[in-house]
Amino acid sequence: MKNFIPINRKLFNHFLWSERRKFSRFEAWLDLIQLVSYTDDNKQLINGILCQWNRGQYPISTSFLMKRWKWTEKPTRNFLKILQNDEMISLKKGVKWSMLTVCKYESYNKTGQLEVNQRSIKGQSKVNQRSTIKESKEVKESKEGEDNDSSSDSIFNIFDLQLKYLKNKRLISAVISNPKNNFMNEQHLEQQMGKFINELQERNEIMKKESDFNSHFRNWNRKQKSSSAVSQQGIKLNASNPNKK
Repeated sequence: MKNFIPINRKLFNHFLWSERRKFSRFEAWLDLIQLVSYTDDNKQLINGILCQWNRGQYPISTSFLMKRWKWTEKPTRNFLKILQNDEMISLKKGVKWSMLTVCKYESYNKTGQLEVNQRSIKGQSKVNQRSTIKESKEVKESKEGEDNDSSSDSIFNIFDLQLKYLKNKRLISAVISNPKNNFMNEQHLEQQMGKFINELQERNEIMKKESDFNSHFRNWNRKQKSSSAVSQQGIKLNASNPNKK
């Protein structure tokens, strides 16, 4: 394709992108482009309200963007206004969220790639469903201070769940203090949470129960820890048995 630099969505899992920082305006714009959906006919319940969106769209809130970009409210609203005035985006306000549409989305993501993406998503959806059912059965021992109130039976946007999780200081303290989780500090936990959210986006798993989200994140992080431990063990074995000349 002419005038294009193909970028794999895994770029947004890279440690440089996931680094905790205040976004520039260009980074915030790029984040919106990768955030909106590249498929049509998306439909989910968000806080009990049916939300539908299509290709090039995504439901957002100001607080959600503030947390992602490490901005305050006024700069966030001003930036969205700039994009609207330049006809780069449009916003349709709702009760709990606003529907963001990236104008001329086809100029950023060609339709020719859509069929490939859809086939990949359909193939992954069945695997993801089986994986989610298995994980929900394995993770019923949630004893790290998770608040299992009546709201845990409702389904929420993963970004709202991310905000709620990171604001729960009692939960974060309990998670960090558990040596099984291998979190060095709160900043390390936030970095891992960012990587976890990006993986959920790639698999199109943007709606979860609160209890499932918390336990899924804990298990995902422990799997990352196990993989890292295996790699480190291999390095130590190689170091202890150097080639003799």
